[in-house]
Amino acid sequence: MTDKQLNQIKGYLNIAKKAGFVIVGQDNLKNYDKKLYLVLYTEPTNNIVSVISRIKSTTMYQSICLEKHDFDTVTNIDNCKIIALKNKAISDKIIELIRGEVN
Repeated sequence: MTDKQLNQIKGYLNIAKKAGFVIVGQDNLKNYDKKLYLVLYTEPTNNIVSVISRIKSTTMYQSICLEKHDFDTVTNIDNCKIIALKNKAISDKIIELIRGEVN
């Protein structure tokens, strides 16, 4: 991804964090069963893949694997490998940016 895309995604994630729309870490997602729209992760270990497959979200959600550098840049959270968003509008914008649909 380009630096511009990464910065825009980082901005959306910062807004989502401040609004309380981000769930951080696999421990917090293990038993999560409410609305989710986007799961971002890096370094897909067996534990991460297992957590993603067991999420019982009440909505359909996208799960996207990012390269470690890109994930670390946009999340800015130490030792984190997975986050989830529970806001549809922000999730849709981030998905568009990752796919390169937004300039």
